[in-house]
Amino acid sequence: MAQQQPLMASILKSRTIWIALAVIVGLGVTKTLQIRSAISEHANQKMPPQGVTSFIVTPRTVETFANAVASLVPVQGAMLSAEEPGKITKINFESGSLVKAGDVLVQLDTAVEEAQLKSAEAKAQLGQVNLRRIKLLRPTNAASQSDLDAAQAQAQQADADAGAVRAQIARKTIVAPFSGQTGIRTVNPGDFVMQGKEIVPLQDVATMYGNFSLPQQMVPLVHVGQVVRLSSDGAPGEVFTGKITALDPQMSEATRNFKVQATFVNPNGKLRPGMFGTVNVVTGTKENVLAIPNAAVSYAPYGNSVFVIAKLDDGHGVTYDGVEQRIVQLGATRGDLVEVISGLKADDKIVSSGAFKLMPKMAIVEDNSVAPGSSAEPVVQDT
Repeated sequence: MAQQQPLMASILKSRTIWIALAVIVGLGVTKTLQIRSAISEHANQKMPPQGVTSFIVTPRTVETFANAVASLVPVQGAMLSAEEPGKITKINFESGSLVKAGDVLVQLDTAVEEAQLKSAEAKAQLGQVNLRRIKLLRPTNAASQSDLDAAQAQAQQADADAGAVRAQIARKTIVAPFSGQTGIRTVNPGDFVMQGKEIVPLQDVATMYGNFSLPQQMVPLVHVGQVVRLSSDGAPGEVFTGKITALDPQMSEATRNFKVQATFVNPNGKLRPGMFGTVNVVTGTKENVLAIPNAAVSYAPYGNSVFVIAKLDDGHGVTYDGVEQRIVQLGATRGDLVEVISGLKADDKIVSSGAFKLMPKMAIVEDNSVAPGSSAEPVVQDT
């Protein structure tokens, strides 16, 4: 009896192991069948269509142009300085004010010169009196010709001396040489200024020059009178139209560029001296150009592509709106648009936004109610 108990225990232990193994195998088989069923169901599911906006490729006439960065300078601008040393007695303008040509802006002390002028004018008056007297005596030979010549020379000398003092006074009177807007003055009443001391800048900003450079291959395409458009981040949302007014005949030996000057009307004063901006020089037009929105292009090292919307077959005889990826060769960019040299044809419908989430053969739904704008001359809205 004692010998049978270990045997019975061994049999029970073996049965328990086999039952556990059977349960594990059964669970494994069940789980495998469930996974296979889930994979099969997932394989039969279709991706939901992706919402996109569309753009129909249409031939258009576009302008060709050259880009450059221009520096803005006023047509008239100067730094007004003291021509003579002296103490400032009066300032007749405020910083940033508009002045007219001939307005007296700064007056230096001229008390000494005014006293000298009175003396010189008295001598000049006396010289004229003596000259008239000699002229009356000359016909009767009461005065000689040499007396008359001396009297004329003395009168002229006295007039010249008086004129020199008046010029000295004028040099101590700083006037506006042209109409414009003053900058920030650097002096105050009572200051003693030396010759050459800068007083205030004066700029006429009603008309501005835009100076820029173009490469030598543009020489045959650029001429005086050509239309130039300028935009600057200093005047957001504004496009200023001007014309080329001067071409520098000298080509830079260092860069092989030549200088160009365009003139822009600036009625609201939004352009300021010293600003820079981007200029587009219109050099001609091109017909039947295919241009698409920049946002429609998927840029990649191996090639740029777009998604073309087409009717596709799902393999079971059912058609749907889907996309095909097509490699394109691009040309010049203008505003929001880029030229397509090859890869598309007229009337192709492409995805203009939402391409980043697409793959070839994917189903799509068009919704152009939120389509972004695309223009060759976009205007940035200041928000």
